[in-house]
Amino acid sequence: MRKCVAAAETAPVEKVVRDDLVATLGILSALAYDNKLVNQLIKEEIVQESTFFQEHLEKATKRVTQEALEQGREQGIEQGREQERRGSTIRHILVVLKTKFSADIVTVLTPAIENISDVERLEALLPAAVEAESLEAFARALQE
Repeated sequence: MRKCVAAAETAPVEKVVRDDLVATLGILSALAYDNKLVNQLIKEEIVQESTFFQEHLEKATKRVTQEALEQGREQGIEQGREQERRGSTIRHILVVLKTKFSADIVTVLTPAIENISDVERLEALLPAAVEAESLEAFARALQE
């Protein structure tokens, strides 16, 4: 392998071709030899400068970037759905309470309801609002 690396590094061709030769040799050598040996014999700078490496790095970077964008988009959509679900549940709770009780009195509990970020907790409060005999009964459910 040492002879192959030396021959590739001194090949009478353009530097770009020589760098590609050495980089390709490094990749193929890694299939048969220990990575430590390959890394000792083939300089990282030569591999990084090779057009072969640059093209594959660019493709991999684009793929990873695209995957990250798609994952971020999916997470954003999911967060948006969760926020919409949360907002909708808060609105429903407030409508029920304002329908059953005085709207002025309900405004006292509005900040406490709006500060709940857990959608499951809010969804559990909706039936409590429907079933509450009084605003005080709902306030107790809100504190549980």
